[in-house]
Amino acid sequence: MNRILGILALSALTTACTVPSSEVGETVSGQPNSGSNTSLEKQAQLQAHWNEDVSGNVTQAYCIVCHSDSSIAKDTGWVILENNQDDYLTTNLSRTLAYMDANENNAQKLLDKAQGVNHGGGAVIQDGTTASDHWVDFIELAQTSETDSSSPDSGNSDGSNPSLSRQAAIDFYTDNLENDLIQGDCYVCHQADGVAKNSDLIFIANNVNDYETFNANSAINYAQLSASNFNNFLLKPIGQGHGGNQIIEITSVHAQNISSFLTLVENIVDTPESSVTAPSNAQASVLLGEVFFVWEMSGDHDGFEVQRKEENGEWQNIATLTENSNLYRDTSVESKNYQYRVRATLEQDNSNYSSAVSVSID
Repeated sequence: MNRILGILALSALTTACTVPSSEVGETVSGQPNSGSNTSLEKQAQLQAHWNEDVSGNVTQAYCIVCHSDSSIAKDTGWVILENNQDDYLTTNLSRTLAYMDANENNAQKLLDKAQGVNHGGGAVIQDGTTASDHWVDFIELAQTSETDSSSPDSGNSDGSNPSLSRQAAIDFYTDNLENDLIQGDCYVCHQADGVAKNSDLIFIANNVNDYETFNANSAINYAQLSASNFNNFLLKPIGQGHGGNQIIEITSVHAQNISSFLTLVENIVDTPESSVTAPSNAQASVLLGEVFFVWEMSGDHDGFEVQRKEENGEWQNIATLTENSNLYRDTSVESKNYQYRVRATLEQDNSNYSSAVSVSID
């Protein structure tokens, strides 16, 4: 049995609730059983987008009334769970991706039917609405090709792939756990002066430079220490053996995100620690429609690589700079949200990335 499903099974036995296999749908913490070769990094992005934007705004709001296993569309190729069923978020994502994989026309069919094209339920999502935008963005992301293997982050000679292992876990943690859960509910006890100060898991506050990356690595290292720690990272927040009692529901988005994060942790292939110091104190500001991204650097280096990520997108290299640089001016931005990060280079070695910083272009 997969370790994450084992955690859920243990919790189910302890709380006297069951998770029927027909509802879990053979999914593994957000990974589809569709045969898709979706990378862990992309799967994490899809799960986050589904949890935050698609499930509540689209499928549970408009589709579930017909596309449940007891409604009029139960015999179609796309049937989803209601939001009162266990593991509905990961199961519904898995079923949707499997449906899209089954036929090359099914992704377009999902878009068309929502607009009323050959749809028995008529038009359920109006073009130009927030729900429509979320649905289109999700399907486009699901159809996007994997990152080109020739990119600088594609891997190492030993076959390990940091962008799909530790960095993917760090990115997912930063986007989905740190500010939504850890700072609000966990930091109060799991800090140097908190009641859990003698535990193996200590976080720092959000007013400290690079706190997100530090805390992400703390969470990863904690989960990697032992099978008990790995299990407890999910069990304790749902109230199992936790001095702070229950802080999240097992069916909540937070629990789904922790499960997805642990799947990424489980697949980490760590590479030797870089000897190059990472840039620090990264900051970004907007002036006259342009982004000014700055950072500080100490230690030997011979250049920098700057990356940018658009909303629900993937990290892309946008600049390679000389060793004397500590500023990147981005003039190719539009009215949307962006994130930036930078790493230092030294010959064939690279530092870890700086903490990601966010800006909004109005």
